[in-house]
Amino acid sequence: MRNETKYTYTLNGEAIANDHAISDAGTWTLKAVEKDTNKTTTVVFSTYVTLANQLLAEDVTTGSGGEITFANTLSDAENTIWLAPSGLSAFDENDATMSKAAGNCSSMKAPLQAGKYILTVVGHE
Repeated sequence: MRNETKYTYTLNGEAIANDHAISDAGTWTLKAVEKDTNKTTTVVFSTYVTLANQLLAEDVTTGSGGEITFANTLSDAENTIWLAPSGLSAFDENDATMSKAAGNCSSMKAPLQAGKYILTVVGHE
């Protein structure tokens, strides 16, 4: 038996599959139409792209202290780019689980301690 979905989907009027990914900022109208009954469910939502999302085109894996090259450069030296464990609100450049770079860098070093890290951009104030 084929595993068919019982819905068709459109996003801003364009047909999409049920695994569609949105990578742009914007306001979106998603419509799901049940094939058997023609019942339509509509959801309107907005997405945004953070500065950190703009730096890497995909997830990156590297060794401790390895070089991470950015897909884009922010061109703002007053921002600070951090790689640190998830959930932190205070950063310390002397902590082995963190690394930092200026906002105009095209790359940065990974933290010295192995682990899974979150890329965060902190703006100047």
